Amino acid sequence: MNTTQETQKKLNELFSYYVQELDRYTDEQFVYKETESTWSLAQMYQHIYTASTFFMYNINNCLQHKKGSLEGKKTQMGEMLYKHGGFPKQKIKQPKEWTSGAPEVKPRNECKQQWTTLLKQLQGLATAIADDSDHYKVKHVIFGMLNSLEWYQQIEMHTRHHLHQKKELEAFANISVNEFAYKIS
Repeated sequence: MNTTQETQKKLNELFSYYVQELDRYTDEQFVYKETESTWSLAQMYQHIYTASTFFMYNINNCLQHKKGSLEGKKTQMGEMLYKHGGFPKQKIKQPKEWTSGAPEVKPRNECKQQWTTLLKQLQGLATAIADDSDHYKVKHVIFGMLNSLEWYQQIEMHTRHHLHQKKELEAFANISVNEFAYKIS
């Protein structure tokens, strides 16, 4: 199981990679859509950002003992996710009731600012998460009851999962793929 410190290192590397990648894209490549139903890189980045802020909201609820419980467990799917340390290598469609359509498109410079700010916020949460008792949990609709560290890990797993989509969208936009690999074990 990853500790807060291990998860923070992974998040630092992963988010730094995504931010650096923004400099490789032109504005046209960033918003390019292969088909009407395919997301652009801009939409993927916004989806990850929005999901991460939602996960942070739940981390804060755990830390403040709000909107959750000391009771409850993960679902079977949640147990599998955390046992394997990530999502399966397949496309996952969000239920329509979770979203109001495709993510909003933001310019690259605004996206870069959002992600840089988000990384600083994630780094700031690490100490509080490490000091947390891990007993208070907030419900994830699919994975069940998660504590603050598990929500933190959710950010890393979800962002890492989108590396496959990023590679696909770059190919559509005729961008050379710059593979990501963690520098830590």
